[in-house]
Order: sequence, then structure tokens, then C-alpha cells
Amino acid sequence: MKAARQHFAAHGFVRATVRGIAADAALDPSLINRYFGGKEELFAAAVAIDLTLPDLAGLARHDAGRVMAREFIERSESGVVHDVLRALLRSAASHAPAAERLEEFLLAAVRPGVDAFAPDRREVRAALIASQLLGAVSCRHTLALPGLAQLDSDALADHLAGGIQHCLTSPLERGGEGAGA
Repeated sequence: MKAARQHFAAHGFVRATVRGIAADAALDPSLINRYFGGKEELFAAAVAIDLTLPDLAGLARHDAGRVMAREFIERSESGVVHDVLRALLRSAASHAPAAERLEEFLLAAVRPGVDAFAPDRREVRAALIASQLLGAVSCRHTLALPGLAQLDSDALADHLAGGIQHCLTSPLERGGEGAGA
């Protein structure tokens, strides 16, 4: 599975091939088809991990944004989660199931904190927090944006914490659910 995750992370779903994944894993391609049924099923299995962050309900309200940012960044930069996020990011624009999985993945990560601390408009708050976390991880690992790519992970989490805290606990006064402005 590690070879599949890394191959999808490097090439995205569309450019990845069963033959390429099999070569990376030193396997016969027929084994992938036999056990997974094909590339689509292998991708689904490769990205099927849980990113639920620890229960934040016991935290002081003012610490929630910092802890959420640190936990997400720490997990996104280690092993399996790192490979899965890169695979989903590289695949989401051209592969609808990858985009759906990425949305599920992100919302599963942020919803517990939003449910524990957000006073209202939880769906909007979850989307705002997910966009900050995904944007930072995407710019850091997929685009390797100078400055962000070299930033220490603790510093990155600290910089994100204020925005996440704001989205988590501050009033969201302008625009209603689904409002355009």
C-alpha cells in the first residue's frame, strides 16, 4: 500500500498507472488487479485513512485554534497522512472521487473542534478552517512555495492558529449561509 500511496502522491490519479505502481512495489501488475480490481479500487484503499484529530472538548476555548493547527500540521507531515494528502491534492482537480475523499478527510479532521467550540454556523466555520489548513499544506508540499516550504512546522502551526481560532470562536457577522458576499 505504501508504494501505491507514494505513486499516487507523485503522479496523481490520472497519471498513475497500475504498471507503475506494481513496478514501484516490485509486484506483478496482475496481483493489483486480482486483489483490488483495478486502479480506482486501489486508489480508494490507498487513501482510506482516518485523520480525526484528538478530542478538543477538554481544552480551554482560547487554545483550540492553536491545538487544531498543530495537530493537523504535525499529522500532515508524517508518513501515511503526508502521502495520502499529497495523493488527494494531486488527484482532486481531475478525479471526482478524490475530491470527495479530500472533502471528507478535511471535514472529519475539523468537525470535532468546530462541534466543541463553534457557537453557530458550524458548516461555514468548518469550511473556513479546512480551507486554511488545506491551503497551507498544499502550498507547502505540492507547490513548495518558497518561505512556506522552509518554515518550521511549529512556526507554521503558530501562524495558522490565529485564523483558525477566529473562525472557530469569533462572531461571523457578515453574510448568511450560502450568501455570495
